[in-house]
Amino acid sequence: MRLLALILLIGAAAAVPREDGKIIGGQECEPHSRPWMASLNYGYHFCGAVLINEQWVLSVAHCWYNPYAMQIMLGEHNLRVFEGTEQLMKTQNIIWHPSYDYQTLDYDMMLIKLFRPVEITDYVKPIPLPTSCPYAGLPCSVSGWGNIATGEEVNMPARLQCLDMPILEDEKCEKAYPGMLTRRMVCAGYMDGGRDSCNGDSGSGLVCLGEVHGLVSWGRGCAMPGYPGVYVKVCEFLPWIDETMKANM
Repeated sequence: MRLLALILLIGAAAAVPREDGKIIGGQECEPHSRPWMASLNYGYHFCGAVLINEQWVLSVAHCWYNPYAMQIMLGEHNLRVFEGTEQLMKTQNIIWHPSYDYQTLDYDMMLIKLFRPVEITDYVKPIPLPTSCPYAGLPCSVSGWGNIATGEEVNMPARLQCLDMPILEDEKCEKAYPGMLTRRMVCAGYMDGGRDSCNGDSGSGLVCLGEVHGLVSWGRGCAMPGYPGVYVKVCEFLPWIDETMKANM
């Protein structure tokens, strides 16, 4: 899904598909160490999301799919193995941010209400929303099951991948993407490349000090020098998240 964002923003020629289909430069997460992680699924994983309370999941709007077909997988580590920790949920409602712009990916956020509340366990539990906005140098971690489609095939890692990365200075981000950023976006990663979230990680959480500060949104290619990943800045959406959940009890 991050590939879709790249095509919309800078053209297919600039997109760099990754044949390994995972977070680049990362490693397998400690199993079930990210109990808030969710997989958006319609027969196979296509985007990530984060559980923010017993009945609501947060993701990016460009991952929208037919709510009658979408399923939410929680408690997963290995997508190809039944581990006995999983909870499979149907959706009750999917709500885009009303200002979402599919061309610029501004306001790239959606809330998903689950058909019923999850059972809170050691393997499925929500992550807190941010209590402040992120600052440059803040240590963070991103995780996901990013996948790559080659032709009609789907290639994805079975196990959840993790990568530690810092929040980057606004100046570096603006230099990488002049005129393309808004206050609702933040860059994270490494300017020298080699480590990054990638295609299929869209919607996965950027977690800093135990709070979800970002959601994987877009970028130029994957792990390219000079082009860090761009994330939805969750702190800018706190009033909308709160109002939307209260209006859809």
